[in-house]
Amino acid sequence: GWVERRSCPTDRRGSYSVLTSQGQTKLQEVEPIHTEIVKRHLLDPLSDQDTDNLEVALVKVKASFGDDPTPSIS
Repeated sequence: GWVERRSCPTDRRGSYSVLTSQGQTKLQEVEPIHTEIVKRHLLDPLSDQDTDNLEVALVKVKASFGDDPTPSIS
């Protein structure tokens, strides 16, 4: 009951997975644990230079989305 399927308004073949209110509650509950795991296993092992390089790379990735945060796959 954490996720429900919704039709895609622009492509009748597709659908979206959307968090229900129960899913939102669970996400808020586990967020601190998820954040700690990401920090410990992804960020802590990186040097300052690695972190700077990651930031540059992620800025480029974000820019590739333009104004649309949900890019289509062609």
